[in-house]
Amino acid sequence: MIAQPPGKVFAFPRDKHLHAQEPGSPVLLLEKTTPGDVGVGTRFREVVRMLPGVRGEIRSTVSRCESAGVGAAHGRSAVAATTFVPPGWR
Repeated sequence: MIAQPPGKVFAFPRDKHLHAQEPGSPVLLLEKTTPGDVGVGTRFREVVRMLPGVRGEIRSTVSRCESAGVGAAHGRSAVAATTFVPPGWR
């Protein structure tokens, strides 16, 4: 459980492009490639170190984004969905 309000928890992945990468992170580059606020249609580009000397690129588009804490993004071969709920909800 994360002891933070849902809005604050949801803001973290929504604003992932604004956070500095930790040293040693496999994420080499993370950028928002569309202008404006994050919402449906926002695109991201991520370059990751998969193995020593091997890099991969992930491009994703936000396909669902609600202030209540529900979001989804899709790429060419994957879909990721995230839902945050207040403590005690099931």
